[in-house]
Amino acid sequence: MIKGIDISEHNETIDFGKVKASGINFVIIRIGWIGNKNNHTLDKYFEENYSKAKYYGLKIGFYVYSYVESEEAMLSAINWVKNQISGKTHEYPIFLDVEDKQISGLSKELQTNLCKYFCDNFENSGVYANLDWFKNKLNVSELTNYKIWLAQWTSASMHSADFKVDLWQYSSKGKVDGITGKVDMNYCLNCEENTEQITGQLSLIDIANAVIRGEFGNGEERKTRLKNAGYNYDEVQAKVNELMGVSSVTYKVKSGDTLSGIAKKFGTTVSRLASLNNIKNVNLIYEGQTLKIR
Repeated sequence: MIKGIDISEHNETIDFGKVKASGINFVIIRIGWIGNKNNHTLDKYFEENYSKAKYYGLKIGFYVYSYVESEEAMLSAINWVKNQISGKTHEYPIFLDVEDKQISGLSKELQTNLCKYFCDNFENSGVYANLDWFKNKLNVSELTNYKIWLAQWTSASMHSADFKVDLWQYSSKGKVDGITGKVDMNYCLNCEENTEQITGQLSLIDIANAVIRGEFGNGEERKTRLKNAGYNYDEVQAKVNELMGVSSVTYKVKSGDTLSGIAKKFGTTVSRLASLNNIKNVNLIYEGQTLKIR
């Protein structure tokens, strides 16, 4: 079983490098919470948690805590959530977290329909709840087409649910290097068998577009981060070039240029430019010189 964590602002500042090194494979990040009066609120660590987890090559999913009691409020919430994750990539699903006592009195039918309404608006989505909610407050049989994230904290080697479970939050008292205090611990139960749907790599075109948006940096940083995330750098870069209409690129050196500055400008490295252009001394280029970039 593949191990991960879920986090929010309650975990405060996290050292994701240490988290990654400790053997954690994925992180489900709280976006914030959604309410009934257009008062949806962003988790104050959301952007930081996303960018740092992405930098260190952790697989990412999202969740949003719900107080929503009507379809009208859910529509507003869905649009808000879409705005928060616009331009962000994630391999794990986006989950609706239903566990608050404020909404515990809703009928099973309404509660289930609100979950379905949310999930139907996202390509890879699911519902988070504890066992009591799935059994007594939701019609879980109507949710099996979505991902099920079960919270059941137990010392047993497996949960006791009699329905499909994709992610299992097995503890709220985990200790992980890089995180101060306790953290929620999870197992992905279907990762090996269901790679494309729950933990699958982004398609080549999707990851290339993420690179173009700047999510993976430039040069050696880009290469390292793509490798850490499990992607083939050469394949991704070739697709990036294709999407950008790049076949062969050259650059004419201007006064004041340096090879390192040109490399940074084009998202490549000094050593690669030196190799392409048969440059023996990387500190010696001249104005008017035409360099091959790629």
